[in-house]
Amino acid sequence: MKTVVIVDDHEDNRALLMATLEPRDYRLVEASSGEEALKLIGKEEPDLIIADVLMPRMDGYEFVQQLRQDPRNAQTKVIFYTASYIEEESRRLAKACGVNHIIVKPTDPDTVLEIVDEALGRGRNRARLFRLQISSGNISILLRTSFPKRWRNWRRLLTNSSRKS
Repeated sequence: MKTVVIVDDHEDNRALLMATLEPRDYRLVEASSGEEALKLIGKEEPDLIIADVLMPRMDGYEFVQQLRQDPRNAQTKVIFYTASYIEEESRRLAKACGVNHIIVKPTDPDTVLEIVDEALGRGRNRARLFRLQISSGNISILLRTSFPKRWRNWRRLLTNSSRKS
């Protein structure tokens, strides 16, 4: 079973990712900060880390740089999950940190699963995803034939989230 660590300072964002990945065969671990994640990673040895870029105290770039200082984590796959990932310079910084995958918030569950599968070498939904290149980044258009459990989980979380606001 592959271990995925989700690092985000916003509980709702972590909950959305957990609900999306829960139906898969992953062991999911949460951290609310880069510091907490670094402590967990020493014990967990994850196959993949999904990290927000904009977090207080330690942003995603600094988190990945510190992660990479430990030779055991030098090849750990990381996905940035962020609403701010638009500028070309940010893309270069991500590449320089060894981050090859980015999920732009907000996104739909199938896109999250597609990128996670690609990062982990699973490629399960590849035939269902088409990408159009746009000047500010990638837009994913997905064809769906059903509404699986993860969609119901996302809707439930989004509804509960909007009621809290």
